Amino acid sequence: MGVLDFGFWVLDFGLMTMKQAIYRGLLFSLRAIALTLLTGFTLGCQRPNLYETDEVRTTARPPTDTEIRPLAEEVAEYPRAFEAQAIQTVNTLQRAQQAYYLERKRFGSSPDALGIGVELDSDAYTYQIELSDEEPQALIYSIPKFEPLRSYTGIVAVNQSGDRLMSLICESNTHTTTPPTPTITNRQFVCPNGTQGISDQ
Repeated sequence: MGVLDFGFWVLDFGLMTMKQAIYRGLLFSLRAIALTLLTGFTLGCQRPNLYETDEVRTTARPPTDTEIRPLAEEVAEYPRAFEAQAIQTVNTLQRAQQAYYLERKRFGSSPDALGIGVELDSDAYTYQIELSDEEPQALIYSIPKFEPLRSYTGIVAVNQSGDRLMSLICESNTHTTTPPTPTITNRQFVCPNGTQGISDQ
């Protein structure tokens, strides 16, 4: 081997060594970058533990000083809202009785029989359905649980000719737990003294 050939061999060997060093450096850098990205992605996907500390558990609970007002106070402040709900419930039961009678020629004794989802015991009122053995009529009583709520009675009956259904809601003038009982005079419903009719169909 001549001097010139030896020089070229040394140059080739140096270049090869340099390439290997650069390749290894790049490979190491790429591995480091990949490891960093993978670690960051894993940490970002971890779900926080809401029950990790007492402080977190404390903030997740509702405040202990939340005021829950008694229902009686709400009724005393907004009696008309509760009375409107009672009137609506009585009217719903009346309409259900009318539809039930037109189909079966009799009245229903309960919301289940009428096929409606009405609760007879609400927060402010208790409701009762009373059927008459003597007359084809249904009475719906709405009895208040708190003052100053008024009581209501809805009635659905067949007129004397038997060709039409009549209905009426009587409202007491003041608070009472004894609902009014309508009567029939001259083929018309009449609310008793101390009450007034609020719906006549």
